[in-house]
Amino acid sequence: MARHAEEAEVNGLVAPKCYNRLSFRSYEEEAMVATVIICIAIVVAGFFAGRQAIRTFSGDGSCCGKKSAKKARRVHVTDTDEANYPYTTDVPVGGMTCEKCVAAVENALNGIDGVWARVNLAEKNAHVLSKQPLDMGRAKDVLRDAGYYVIQR
Repeated sequence: MARHAEEAEVNGLVAPKCYNRLSFRSYEEEAMVATVIICIAIVVAGFFAGRQAIRTFSGDGSCCGKKSAKKARRVHVTDTDEANYPYTTDVPVGGMTCEKCVAAVENALNGIDGVWARVNLAEKNAHVLSKQPLDMGRAKDVLRDAGYYVIQR
């Protein structure tokens, strides 16, 4: 039987010291299990991050736009004579990080009838030539659908 309230009977032994040792082992084991779980989580996260990085840098994947963004179709501008485009507008575009982003923004804007866009990644700017004044609301919608946005300056 227990002589004091803090003593416990474990396998026929009345031993507060033995009980403390048993408890200490379980804390060590809990700490080890927690460490193993954290290590597994880090390895799994690293695996998925590495897989995406390999796809992005090999050209198979893209950092461009959002997953929910519509993929803009490839648009070839047939009229590349600047004299035929009396209106020019510079549109600051956010969300671009690579050359694939540049192509996606150009394709999105070139999809607007009568528009020819050229994008500068370093300046985060789209130089838009158009046959009629550019409808900025339409341009914002097209860019948003592609996963980008117009920067307010």
